[in-house]
Amino acid sequence: MGFDVFVSHSSKDKAIADAACAALEAAGIRCWIAPRDIMPGMEYGAAIVDALDHCRVLVLIFSANANESPQLRREVEHAVSRAVPIVPVRIENVLPTRSMAYFVESVHWLDALTPPMESHLHRLAEAVKAMLQVDRAGAGAASVAEGCETAAPAPTAQAASGVVGPAAGPGRPSGEPRRFPVPWTVERLFVAAAFLLVCAGLVIYRSMAEKHGPVAPLATPAIEVSAPQPPSAAIAAPSPSQAAAAAQAVKVPAQQAAGSAGDSSGAARTQNPVDGGMPVTIGDTYEMVSAAYKTLQRPTPSPWNKEQETWLYLKDLGIEFFFDSSQKIDAIHFVAPWSGSIRGVKLGDTRDRIKSLLGEPTSAEERFGGITLALVYRWPYTLKVEFHVESKKVEIIILE
Repeated sequence: MGFDVFVSHSSKDKAIADAACAALEAAGIRCWIAPRDIMPGMEYGAAIVDALDHCRVLVLIFSANANESPQLRREVEHAVSRAVPIVPVRIENVLPTRSMAYFVESVHWLDALTPPMESHLHRLAEAVKAMLQVDRAGAGAASVAEGCETAAPAPTAQAASGVVGPAAGPGRPSGEPRRFPVPWTVERLFVAAAFLLVCAGLVIYRSMAEKHGPVAPLATPAIEVSAPQPPSAAIAAPSPSQAAAAAQAVKVPAQQAAGSAGDSSGAARTQNPVDGGMPVTIGDTYEMVSAAYKTLQRPTPSPWNKEQETWLYLKDLGIEFFFDSSQKIDAIHFVAPWSGSIRGVKLGDTRDRIKSLLGEPTSAEERFGGITLALVYRWPYTLKVEFHVESKKVEIIILE
């Protein structure tokens, strides 16, 4: 199919959807929109699914009509399941329903509430074009890698027998075939591939060892203070009050170090703030995420339209990784069905519980035009706890 963008819209918003489609195509971006691009005789549902499977970006024309449309929710859900970036264009000042918000709440919205509509459509075309350029750059790199592994063309019947063709030479009759040393070439390729695999394994092992090496505990259940043995003469033992003061002097720094991260796990929590630990953390690479979670899924352009940022969504785990231009994690989002906690904070907690655990936030941010409110806490990492204005419960936990 020759298109890049699927335009999802309610039939009641067809005029604005057609205008958005025209603006995108005027910018050189190929679009698929119903019912225009449904072939005669093809089932409507099958055509929609086929188009969603082949699109690279989904533009959602969001209004009160779209908000209540089960068909649009299915289209958005199908796009999310295939890691297709979504660009919601809000043309009416309405809040998404909970079922719709589950899929689009974490992406950046383009508000088109004020006239003229042409300026908003121009911004939409620029944003989509930027996303497609990033996608093409990633696809180009992947095609180069695939090209290095492409098998040689099928041999002819003559080559299959090991015969390259008749060739005359010193000591060879003109009719005698010349054979190509295939076994030696294949052997060298296997040796080179094995060497590269060993080198790659060593690099990954050293990188993970540096990131996740064992951390010595800062505090022990009991600290003993004993007087050193004198070299020659006996030294008087300290009094009980002096021994107690010495023990307290040792315990206080250890308790301060353990409490600096906000709980009893000390330096280990500073390295990985997720309660109970996590295979990867901020600053780790995509390769480490792929190895830790055993996934071959590749990052896609960020749904927030951030320049040079890519996104990997592990839907079954409820974890979203955001990578910077060097493919290192610069943010992690935790959404349903994630069941872990960070410093005691879990999805579904109330604002009062958050404050009882963490105290007053450093700051608060309104997001998505007031749809959500994020409480911001800063310690070695930045923790954002995001509430929906209607439910007043934690729906997203962000670690940066």
